[in-house]
Amino acid sequence: MKPRRSFRQMLEEVRVQTAQAAWNRARQASALRHATYATNKTGAARFADLKERAIDRAVAILPEQIRIRIDSDYQIGMLSVRWPGHGLLHLPGDSLPHRSSLGDRRPHERFPDVSFPLPKRPEHRPEKHRG
Repeated sequence: MKPRRSFRQMLEEVRVQTAQAAWNRARQASALRHATYATNKTGAARFADLKERAIDRAVAILPEQIRIRIDSDYQIGMLSVRWPGHGLLHLPGDSLPHRSSLGDRRPHERFPDVSFPLPKRPEHRPEKHRG
């Protein structure tokens, strides 16, 4: 007879599955962003936003496995988001902390691997069309 799974075990399995779904969404958004960037920068920006939100959700669900660090290897000024066994994604250095669904805590409390305060992302103000 199989041993019964506890609620805690089932909950952990669901957490991993949900984080995996968010991670896959981020990978797809990243691929689509790269594919559309040359022809449609507005569409690429939407995919970048989707990627940020998906990564934010995955980190919120499974913070003990997904690591966010400053990438000093290839993409200077970028955040490197790593999930061992699932891959690596890059984000702008100022992207996650201001958007996180983890509350109004300071970035170093949400993301302990980021060792310095990150600059705030400038607000986007569309230019008025003249003429």
